[in-house]
Amino acid sequence: TGLSCVHYGAFADLPEAAAVQAEILRDAPHLHENGIHLLISPTPHGELIIGDSHHYGSDPSPFNAEQVDDWMIELAEQTLGCKVQVVERWQGVYGSRGPGPFSFLRPAEGLSVALMHTGVGMSVGPAMAERNVATVLEEI
Repeated sequence: TGLSCVHYGAFADLPEAAAVQAEILRDAPHLHENGIHLLISPTPHGELIIGDSHHYGSDPSPFNAEQVDDWMIELAEQTLGCKVQVVERWQGVYGSRGPGPFSFLRPAEGLSVALMHTGVGMSVGPAMAERNVATVLEEI
């Protein structure tokens, strides 16, 4: 869909993304306004996890806007070429402030903590966990 290419800074900052952004703003500004970019991940049980949207602020709502969820489902159905049946919904609320995208802390001997300061946990979480566990095991 090109939506992730204009959502994530690593792509959105590239000059080539400007044409994609212009098309989205012209044809589907509601997708941009709600931070919608299509992610589809299969589960081991044959289901799909579909997302996501982004709304930023200091006081996030605990509720999803049904219209935003409907737009994501429509986009997934268009992309997949089939109807999607929603089994359950999940909403993630993430902090987005910190010295960087993540931090590793050692608040006490024998205790290691990894903190995500952005919503990139699905992307880099496994690598962070591997790094954190390796560091802890080296000390044992």
